[in-house]
Amino acid sequence: MNWDATSTRDVAPLSDERTPADDLAVGTSPAMTRKLWNRVGSWKVFSRSRFALRAAALALPVLVLAMGAFARRWMDDDGFINLRIARNWIHGAGPVFNVGERVEAATSPLWLAFLALMGAVGIRLEYGAAIAGIGLTMAGLGLAQLGAWRLHRAQWGNRRSLEFPCGAIVFASIPACWDYASSGLETGLSLAWLGGAFAALAHGLGPRSRSRRFACAVLIGLGPMIRPELALYSVVFLAIAFLHACSLGGYRTIWAAGVTIFGAAAIPAAYQVFRMGYYAAVIPNTAIAKEAFSGHWAQGECYFNNFFRTYGLVFPLVALGGVSLQRLWSLANSREWLAFGTAFLLPFAAVLHTLFIVAMGGDYMHGRMFIPALFAALLPVSIVPLPAHILHPRGLAVLAAAAVIAIWVPICASTLRVRSENVCNIGDERGWYSRRSGVANPIVLSDFHDHPFFGFAKDAKASVAKACPDLPWGGPGTSTGGCRALILRSEERDLVVRSPESVALAPEVDSRVAAVISAGAIGIEGYYLPATVEVADVFGLSEPFVARFELLKRGRPGHEKKLSSAWELARYAAPTREDDAGVSAARHALHCGELALLDKAVHEPLTLGRFLSNFSHSWALSRLRIPSDPFEAETRFCGTKPMAAFATSGGGGDPFRWRCPEGRPFRGLRGGFEEKGGRLTRIQAVCAGADEDVTDQAARVIGPRFGEGNDVGFDVACPQGSVAIGMHGRSDGIVHSIGLNCRGVDSVVRTSEGGNELGPEFEFSCPSGPGLGIVGRSGSLVDAIGILCNP
Repeated sequence: MNWDATSTRDVAPLSDERTPADDLAVGTSPAMTRKLWNRVGSWKVFSRSRFALRAAALALPVLVLAMGAFARRWMDDDGFINLRIARNWIHGAGPVFNVGERVEAATSPLWLAFLALMGAVGIRLEYGAAIAGIGLTMAGLGLAQLGAWRLHRAQWGNRRSLEFPCGAIVFASIPACWDYASSGLETGLSLAWLGGAFAALAHGLGPRSRSRRFACAVLIGLGPMIRPELALYSVVFLAIAFLHACSLGGYRTIWAAGVTIFGAAAIPAAYQVFRMGYYAAVIPNTAIAKEAFSGHWAQGECYFNNFFRTYGLVFPLVALGGVSLQRLWSLANSREWLAFGTAFLLPFAAVLHTLFIVAMGGDYMHGRMFIPALFAALLPVSIVPLPAHILHPRGLAVLAAAAVIAIWVPICASTLRVRSENVCNIGDERGWYSRRSGVANPIVLSDFHDHPFFGFAKDAKASVAKACPDLPWGGPGTSTGGCRALILRSEERDLVVRSPESVALAPEVDSRVAAVISAGAIGIEGYYLPATVEVADVFGLSEPFVARFELLKRGRPGHEKKLSSAWELARYAAPTREDDAGVSAARHALHCGELALLDKAVHEPLTLGRFLSNFSHSWALSRLRIPSDPFEAETRFCGTKPMAAFATSGGGGDPFRWRCPEGRPFRGLRGGFEEKGGRLTRIQAVCAGADEDVTDQAARVIGPRFGEGNDVGFDVACPQGSVAIGMHGRSDGIVHSIGLNCRGVDSVVRTSEGGNELGPEFEFSCPSGPGLGIVGRSGSLVDAIGILCNP
């Protein structure tokens, strides 16, 4: 039925091409003329009211989203990573996190370019990132609704239908979508691109304009420039555009298809060549560090539930799924294949995207990774028209969906929230930053003054200022003040007992760098410190070697690899005679094989020859994985003989291995155990001093502590003049006691055991020669213990 028709026998149905006024051009009687004029008047009233309803439908979800996003505006620590890169880029250091180290530490090249452009024209980066993110998110939702309206118009050609913003209001009512509208991340740009590409394609399904085809192709090709996984949607959009081009027929199909493919591929292909030659990698360093293509289904399932169950999304998604199925059935029957492909392929791509996120283990930020996938799934139903025949199954499906959504929206927007406590290492990032900083909407750096990360930044600045009193604290490109120091935090100085707070930097470190300091959260600290201070990322997101460490076990996404003291000193410190054996092994490995190639690729000045070499080796360097154990890395890349090891069983904890420095015999152990439980909680190797006396407190060398306990302590030492050649004790999957077998001039002596007499006994010795150090596994307890022997 027609919305304003009283009789279908008197008036032809209205369409995009014909209005009631057109009937006046046909000869009619005076009575019919009056009737037509009355109908024209009623049609104009209906058109005005219909326009107002459509405008309200478009505006309401955008308004809800804008209010939620502005009320929850903030900046994430990872957002400050983007800001430091943009700042370095503006000041001529290139799109890098650390000066002189070509590492792609951000995921979105296009978002970085956008930030750098804002900074170049004088906009404060923190405010620019937050406000632009909100604006782009709003634009994306508005464009999504416009695209859905054009898609429905192309299908039915009925300007009089009423539209409900079903999918748009669902998306706009989710608190996680409010949070990541700002945050300094690329989410807003992702949504603006998805909505814009969808609207452009939906418009192309109507009038076939050649002048816009190339621009549309360029737009749909930008997906991987925003996030690598958005290439999936670029492929879907390209398939739809290609299908549209094929419908033209004849030579126009060949021309249009060629223009579409070239326009979509040009910018991403050019950037990929740049990435491979500049960064010597085929994917961002963040993807390498997170092992984005290795499975972690259990964590991904938890991440899925943390988002979809929290907001009860099954109810609106099932309701809208019914509408989509009804519509797809109608499109298939009417053979509207272009509209069918658009309405089917986008949700299908969103499902694939969701499966990929689950497979890779998701993220530690609540809901962030699922937001673009959910948005893409809702694109075709952002606006849902009510068919003329309300009692038709399609009309009933729309009314049922609208009813479900009308109940769900106020509940979700006002009540449903993620828990403040982490679940499966997944947290409410915005809430945590707001609570810990004591500011409702922390955006600029000073808003985080009371946040722990800001405290770390102030401590880092104080440490750097102590080591480099003449260092100017200006922006990027300032003088180093003649300072060249690696700052060691207190927990890093246990590698060698006499390690000072700072050591001299290696000559290979870029001359523009005055100091190097490591950090686990590099965003706020990195943006607080000037570019003359290099921030070494403990978890490898901006560090080329740690990012390529072998993944030993899965854990919190993005926090599974860790920079050790041995690798830090090997990478940044000048060699000394007192270097720990692990430092020497790591430094040796860095000058061998593919590690030497990687070092040159990211640190040597960029010339045409270096660019071409990086390009040719980028695939191999992206696949490169490095053992985190320096001795194993030295064996693999330099061909040194592996050390023999004998150890107890025990599969818990993380593996460790440490050996005494050259000329310092292994002669003792220091540890601790539970007095009640009788389990070893910590262990350290003790090496004799230069005078070979392990009891000389000033001369001996104590290795790093493995294990986390701090209970009853003990010391085990070989007699003067002897060396450790083996171990004995008790273990049953957890070590309960430990002692040493020591060989002197004439005999072998067994020391007393530290710990408790629980569990089966063990004993082993090196086949020949003295022991070199200790090996085992530890976490909160010492799960396994053993001795390193000469090969």
